Amino acid sequence: MPSAEERAELAEENADGEPGADPRLRLLGAYVARSLRPAADAWERCAGSAEARQLLHDFLGCGAAEGPRPLLVVRTGPGGLAVRPGLDAGPEAGPSRAKGLFFLRTRPEPPGPDSLRGAVLCGDLPAAPLEHLAAFFSEIVIPVLTNEKNHLDWPQVVCLDVQRHAHSLQGDLLVLLEQVKGKTLLPLPVGSEKMELVDSESETM
Repeated sequence: MPSAEERAELAEENADGEPGADPRLRLLGAYVARSLRPAADAWERCAGSAEARQLLHDFLGCGAAEGPRPLLVVRTGPGGLAVRPGLDAGPEAGPSRAKGLFFLRTRPEPPGPDSLRGAVLCGDLPAAPLEHLAAFFSEIVIPVLTNEKNHLDWPQVVCLDVQRHAHSLQGDLLVLLEQVKGKTLLPLPVGSEKMELVDSESETM
């Protein structure tokens, strides 16, 4: 019985003779359909173009094992899709608020024709990744790190150093986010979130 790698090579050989014959393209297309909800046959038209076919061939082939590189699928307008190397959507991408879908190889062996699980990692790229990252830090990372119950066993020096770096990165993200919008924002001092907590508690008393 052929191994998963041999089946992948066979699927790749079949795909060279007939565009769209590689079953792995249909597996990728299923993720694209669930995430981006493109128009009917949009993925087939996109994957059938010369540029996208070469990018997909390189991504699914053995050469990707030398240096895993993300593959990004974006919407280019009503009913259109485009495949891009890396995470750059390109100047012709659709609305600036449109999200994308990335694929990343996770092991040297090419994925088999039956399933991409364990070989390809995929996920949504938010429409505004910088805002998404800033909100993630403010609402998840900072509260977790400032909760003393989460680092009872940490040395005091380590605890303070981690919190200092986290607050510094949060401030840089907020300043950068406002600079992108053409505004100027001074970073908040460390411990400002505790002041908000005290204010909210005093209002409830």
